[in-house]
Amino acid sequence: MWITIGSHFGRGYTAEKGLDERMVAMTDVTHVLADDGRIIDVEQALAAIEKGQQLAGHFPSAEDMDAARRILTGEMSPAEAEVDLQQALDAIVERARAREHTAVHGH
Repeated sequence: MWITIGSHFGRGYTAEKGLDERMVAMTDVTHVLADDGRIIDVEQALAAIEKGQQLAGHFPSAEDMDAARRILTGEMSPAEAEVDLQQALDAIVERARAREHTAVHGH
């Protein structure tokens, strides 16, 4: 299935049938058409993202890769992904602070 992803991410139309893409199961998307006209193979893009992360010493989880897939297919906008990332980072910081507080104060 092909999806056209415009500048509004997730608000385009399928190139195949002209259906509103919200009617398409996003996990079925194999290729997207970028704003600049490039056709992006979602699986190849995900493989490149994962390998790049591994080469940098990071090992993305299945959840991380699912988030990348959702951004590539337009299911999630980059702005929404940034909010999710910030919430995850805030949770990590809060857990670290709680552990530090417990270690220092014993409760």
